[in-house]
Amino acid sequence: MSKLTAGRLRIGLTSLLLSGLSAWASGNTPPPPPCREDIWIATGDMGTPRNLHTAVLLPSGKVLVSGGFVEGNDPTASAELFDPLSGTWTPTGTMNVVRGGHSATLLPDGRVFVAGGWTADPEGRQAELYEPETGQWTATAPMTEPRQSHTATLLPSGKVLVAGGVASLPSRSAELFDPVSGTWTPTGDMLSVRVYHTATLLPSGKVLITGGLGERFFEVPSTEIYDPASGVWTAGPAMTTSRFFHTATLLDSGLVLVAGGDGPPSTPALKTAELYDPVEGTWTATGELAAAHGPHTATLLRSGSVLVAGGASIGGFISIPNSESFDPAQGRWSDAGCLRPPSFFQTATLLSSGAVLVTGGVGDSNRSLTSAKLYGVVTISPSRVAVAPKALQPFTARGGGESAFTWLLTRNASGGTLAPDGQYTAGELEGVEDVITVSNAAGQSASAHITVGAQLVSAAATRGVSASGCSTVGENGPFSLIALLSLVVLGRLTLTGRRTVRARRARRGLQATP
Repeated sequence: MSKLTAGRLRIGLTSLLLSGLSAWASGNTPPPPPCREDIWIATGDMGTPRNLHTAVLLPSGKVLVSGGFVEGNDPTASAELFDPLSGTWTPTGTMNVVRGGHSATLLPDGRVFVAGGWTADPEGRQAELYEPETGQWTATAPMTEPRQSHTATLLPSGKVLVAGGVASLPSRSAELFDPVSGTWTPTGDMLSVRVYHTATLLPSGKVLITGGLGERFFEVPSTEIYDPASGVWTAGPAMTTSRFFHTATLLDSGLVLVAGGDGPPSTPALKTAELYDPVEGTWTATGELAAAHGPHTATLLRSGSVLVAGGASIGGFISIPNSESFDPAQGRWSDAGCLRPPSFFQTATLLSSGAVLVTGGVGDSNRSLTSAKLYGVVTISPSRVAVAPKALQPFTARGGGESAFTWLLTRNASGGTLAPDGQYTAGELEGVEDVITVSNAAGQSASAHITVGAQLVSAAATRGVSASGCSTVGENGPFSLIALLSLVVLGRLTLTGRRTVRARRARRGLQATP
């Protein structure tokens, strides 16, 4: 397991340096289990590498990515927009302040509210608003105190609850931002100081806070609940495990799924998951993940399942490719494919189509990534081909997060046939076009166009081409997709970052493994 080098730790977290070789890389811990390589699809790369950035789905269906760390300790003020229809990125207005480890919240009026983070200003209190109509950022009132790695929750009132985080030490304070007046108002302090915790808006309108690092940077199992009506925090039931860098997801049932994260020194990275019942006020263990996930992402899918993607394993900041899907009805996790390149401190955004976009993060090479990947997108290969009459042409479907595909010959001008496994045989009629559509149980589909005619370009010239278009997700049109990324070999990694992890271990004199 990697350990923090005491001499390199800055309590202020503006330049936290993590280093070491994990137990996994040294052979003391087995690597994560194998995962399928045919589910995630690469889309256009971002213009700027980023980690600890934010990503917000705009009402237009585009995704706004802002800030983050480019390399080392260098935050950026740049922002860019992803268009799911074209699979491309375009620059948008630059923020007024460079920042990473900040929060970004979509407001009811369509603007995006950004607050805090590691900035060029040691105060770290700045906040600003993004206007999608103009693509410009406007400064708004600063927070009452600096904070990074805090939580920001949009309340039913339209106000934003900002809680915890860290400046020089973890904080217990909380404050409310009113987008209408552009002002901040202090609200009740949390019962415990917290950083790297989670905040979940419950169906009741209250906010559940779980875990994180507390006093002296110890992991805590405690929870608390904020009541917007009174501005008061009350203690909630403790989780079964202390954890931070975990995720908390509100399920369709009203339960909250907490998964993974980093735990006590004896169990640094966690496979465990548990469910919180707001009505009963209890926690119940549920199925374990196949791999331990550290700073990962969790996304509620339209099916009601939860997609956990990437992260770091065994507490050593060794990025893992594994993603897993949780079925609340069964209480079980299943393989959701390999995220390539593997990453942690990435973002995950549920698109209007139901697909999930994952961007950036820290990769195996200890560098911020520009890569963007899609889950829930079906592709067919080849997507366009010419064949001779009566010729056999196999087709391959990938992605979508589903193991079973349905093949249909949606246009059969040549009199061809199509087998259930995608094996197509052209008919006798020449100079016509057949169309094959493949779909999965979630309704995601892609189509291939086949020109039948001996006088046309032979199928051999195009056979085996990677999917680069003509795929759809639901009703949202074509995606432009780039070729799948090559397999990344996991192994030794040294991370230089800005994250506060186990400062107490540094105080105990523990040194990084060379």
